[in-house]
Amino acid sequence: MLEDLKPHDLHATARALQVHPFEVLRLQVMAGAPLQRLAYNDDMLDQLRSFGNMETWWDGADSLPTDENTRRGVVRGMLDAMVQREYIGGQTTRLDNLWRGLPAEHTETAEQAVMVLHELGMVTSIATPAGMQVAIHPDALSNVKDVVARGNAPDALAAVWSE
Repeated sequence: MLEDLKPHDLHATARALQVHPFEVLRLQVMAGAPLQRLAYNDDMLDQLRSFGNMETWWDGADSLPTDENTRRGVVRGMLDAMVQREYIGGQTTRLDNLWRGLPAEHTETAEQAVMVLHELGMVTSIATPAGMQVAIHPDALSNVKDVVARGNAPDALAAVWSE
């Protein structure tokens, strides 16, 4: 119980936020917080999470949509989460929110899918002080909903879950 009251070090904070330690420092600088001590209590962790617009969408593999192809389920679930949260057009989310909370074996699928979605123009991206932000391109919303509902996708995207 006393351990819970002790401040977290940089690496423990990065693990709690599911980001690289450098991202913790970057956000701390962007938020104007002093870097004298690299110890973080729960309030500071919450502040970094808030400043960085960090959200955890996944609760492990159990939160994946039912799909006979797990990799396709990852992509469908990620896109469905973006649609449900209305990350479309100018309403953006952090890139790493798309896979935060996913088991490590599914993170690569999500990352590959985002790259392909971006190349296809279905997802847009913009760099901000809070990190790389992404959204569904409004013109691609019906295509994205088709992927979510039926798994119908352009060949380049389907290749992500067929590998």
